[in-house]
Amino acid sequence: MWEGVTGVKEPQTVLSGQMEGGGGSEVSGGTAAEGEVTRYRCVDEKPYKCSECNKAFSQKRGLDEHMRTHTGEKPFQCDVCDLSFSLKKMLSRHKLTHNPNRPMAECQQCHKKFTRNDYLKVHMENVHGETES
Repeated sequence: MWEGVTGVKEPQTVLSGQMEGGGGSEVSGGTAAEGEVTRYRCVDEKPYKCSECNKAFSQKRGLDEHMRTHTGEKPFQCDVCDLSFSLKKMLSRHKLTHNPNRPMAECQQCHKKFTRNDYLKVHMENVHGETES
């Protein structure tokens, strides 16, 4: 699958004669001028490698976020309770717990309420022995 379909990592418009030895796989793009092609990096390519555990990533951002698992860095802090998170999306999800008007997931058997549906699912499995089918 070519990354250009959902979000081009680093599209490069080059003259068609400059493609030799450029590395990676190329496919022609539809918006380049005549005599030019747009190169897309294949999603399977993972040139960004972690120096700690050798895990590889297709985008530098993925490596940067992963490195926080080794450093323990948590730059995203909740302004209500001071909990910190390594990913901004995790802080955004956490902030919902401080909203008194948030929708709650409720167990239909014991009426216990949960802030997230996945917490309700774990409750259903552990307490009531029910699994989703």
